[in-house]
Amino acid sequence: MQTNVQLDDTAYPIVLAWHTGRYDKAFYTQHIAKAADYLVATGPATPQERWEETGGCSPTTIADEIAGLTAAADIAARNGDPAGAAIYLATADSWQRQIEKWTYTTHRQPVRRQLLHPHRRKR
Repeated sequence: MQTNVQLDDTAYPIVLAWHTGRYDKAFYTQHIAKAADYLVATGPATPQERWEETGGCSPTTIADEIAGLTAAADIAARNGDPAGAAIYLATADSWQRQIEKWTYTTHRQPVRRQLLHPHRRKR
């Protein structure tokens, strides 16, 4: 498995295509479906998270993947691919329901406190 892949970079172009309306049948088949299929097969954990450059489950990356898959579902439906649309939307829904389980922790000091009081030491 490649370790330099950042799955948010796979999701962003799908969202961009959806926002700009560039999703004709050829573009969908050649680019969007391949990217969405890759997200489904590879995510939600990313081999490399964009800020820390380590792998794992990042809330921001997972949110980007969910947005990409949701956009891909709409584009698939518009291009006569109801099976693809169903897979992309079901995956996005599943990941959305599990994001807190994957990313919430009670083992660290809350980020807000760290940002407001960076001079304080952990106990």
